Amino acid sequence: MENICHTFTGATLAKAGLERLTPLAMPTLLIGANLPDIDAVSIFHGSVAYLRHHRGITHSVVGAFILSLLLALAVFLYDRWVRCRWWTDREPARLIGLIVVAFVGVGSHVVLDYTNSYGIRPFLPWSDHRYFGDLVFIVDPWLWLIQGGAVFLLTSQTRRRLIAWAGLWGLLAAIVLGAEIALTLQHQEPMGFAWLWFLGLGLVWYARWRRIHRRGRKLAAGALMATLLYWGGLAVAHHVAVKRVRTRSRAFAATHPAALPRLATPIRWDGLFETPEAIYYTVVSLFSNPSSIAPVKRYLKRLDDPVVRRALRTCAGATMIAFSR
Repeated sequence: MENICHTFTGATLAKAGLERLTPLAMPTLLIGANLPDIDAVSIFHGSVAYLRHHRGITHSVVGAFILSLLLALAVFLYDRWVRCRWWTDREPARLIGLIVVAFVGVGSHVVLDYTNSYGIRPFLPWSDHRYFGDLVFIVDPWLWLIQGGAVFLLTSQTRRRLIAWAGLWGLLAAIVLGAEIALTLQHQEPMGFAWLWFLGLGLVWYARWRRIHRRGRKLAAGALMATLLYWGGLAVAHHVAVKRVRTRSRAFAATHPAALPRLATPIRWDGLFETPEAIYYTVVSLFSNPSSIAPVKRYLKRLDDPVVRRALRTCAGATMIAFSR
């Protein structure tokens, strides 16, 4: 997932009660919820290096464990050497509490990244196998509304914060609207859900006007529960989509059927399957008649082509093969 969603998740976890475990719990959760993406520094060695190392050891069980401990220790040392010396009246942070929230924050990042089609490699360095959730697109405006909406209601009580939130919601709204327009201009099937997203955003602002924030931790806990229910609904939709892709692939004697999530459109999925010679792509619409035949695009692998073979033997080619399914 992108880092706005990771940040919203960390903040929601804090507001659901974890911020009460220790002082500095909120910043620890926010940092932890984004920390595994520290592997992005590999981009300075080029896009190939980034593709090779992204979602690598920092997204594994071992990496998450080490990052969590380092984060908790770093925050604890900052608290003792800086915060408590400059502000002597502040309550000191508790190391055990910092360790707990650091593990939760880093763990939330790994779980969120598992839910989309990029996958994670949790058992590095012993196994390079990727595991894919195939439930959520890497950018999900619905999670912005669910979790971001809860955090907004709980943290926008001052004028300055309200202005900052208005700017952030304006940016997110521009992204949603821009994606809708871009897909339409490219003659692709538009999301068709932008209007519903804006309706949801309006309801969030209405809830603030009605002072729903008074519900406190229950509101944040409800957002986390809504996230789980959303994932559950996506899991059901994904199961149906894979079943339809598998049925469609039988006409081609194909294998490895998969259904990948699309941007903000849970009722449409990208269907993929392959034969030794080609990869096939189709769009699966859950509201269409299961017996209807959707158009299928065929992409030849051309693995016998000398040019393709040479390309796959390069560093970039080997990295692409390792990243692919």
